[in-house]
Amino acid sequence: MKHYQYGKLFLALLILTTIGSCQENTVEPVGTFNQLSPSAGAKEVSVTPSFSWEASTEAQQYRLLISTKIDFSILTVKEESLTATNYTLTTPLESGFLYYWKVISVNAADEKTAENAGLSFRTSGTPPSPSPTVSKYYVSPDGEDNPDKGSIENPFKTLAYAASRVPANEGDTLYLKPGTFVETEPSIIPTGVNVIGAGENQTILSSTGVTLAEGIDANSSGYKLWYDGSLIQLVSPHRSSFRNVNSTALEPTVGNQTISGFTIDGNTKQLKAGVWVENRNDVSMHHVTFKNLDQRGAVFGPGNKNFYVYPDFYMTGIKIYNCTFINSGKDLADETLGNLCIAQLDGADIYNIKIDDNEGYGIKFIYDGYFKNTTIHDCEITVNESDSKWGEDIAIEL
Repeated sequence: MKHYQYGKLFLALLILTTIGSCQENTVEPVGTFNQLSPSAGAKEVSVTPSFSWEASTEAQQYRLLISTKIDFSILTVKEESLTATNYTLTTPLESGFLYYWKVISVNAADEKTAENAGLSFRTSGTPPSPSPTVSKYYVSPDGEDNPDKGSIENPFKTLAYAASRVPANEGDTLYLKPGTFVETEPSIIPTGVNVIGAGENQTILSSTGVTLAEGIDANSSGYKLWYDGSLIQLVSPHRSSFRNVNSTALEPTVGNQTISGFTIDGNTKQLKAGVWVENRNDVSMHHVTFKNLDQRGAVFGPGNKNFYVYPDFYMTGIKIYNCTFINSGKDLADETLGNLCIAQLDGADIYNIKIDDNEGYGIKFIYDGYFKNTTIHDCEITVNESDSKWGEDIAIEL
């Protein structure tokens, strides 16, 4: 009798265990999903951002990970047991930092990382504060774009970010170490800041194009006259109303800066222009090579104006020398653009310029030109002698 009772109990336990095992095996694995916001490469994100992602089928909960490291080797945030498909941080992130985020869906059967996990975003940055004790900042392809970097031991990673962290008019210099920099954002250089590379053969700024400001249409008829789309921008306002040629002209700002010692590679004409200096006096550019830019290598001029009217102001103190331009002009439907484009210069000195282009002009006016006391000498310019529109291309057109 007792033997029978124990056998019955054992059988019941076996049945229950089997049922439990069957129930556990019926849990479906979690489904694939994507992260939504912040989107890849988002900028000026709040330091307490809101994250959202798609629902993962069969998910019981989600895990949110945030890191300053692309491999998530060090975690800044780890939030687990999230049941909704969104989450807002309550503890602020660091201002101006680059972060990566990923979401993992979890249930009893397995876990799955979002298909587009590892999206980067940058939190909104505070303006750079005066730093009178610091005059040298360093940038390296092996560096890191965070506000606490910039020293020779811990450099910034990109010129664009470095330029955003340096105060204006303190005589500072951004030193670009040897290597190939991959630049996707325009480098907006403040007045009084120099950009010096390790040499044209050692420091390469490579770009397949930079992001445009909101509202800028690259297909607009005026786009060819705008600095938008150029890699290095030394730009000061030239009209009291932005891009309104009928508004009051503004006097050029004192730049007091030099750019030198690197190559800009537009990667088979995917980058619009290399250097654009607009409405700044006292700017020198030397020992810079421009390769395969889409529209222009470099531009020096106060900005667009009503054509055939004497300008209100000229840019002064401009020196351009020992620079090389390779295939950085362009044939448009009604105009040919030059490798080095200049306008409204007084007292400029341009010399030892080498240009070799199979499509565009050499040195050419932009807007409607106008020059005083400007010298161009000792240049070697090779352009196409067969052009379907003009018969042949022009070495220097003012």
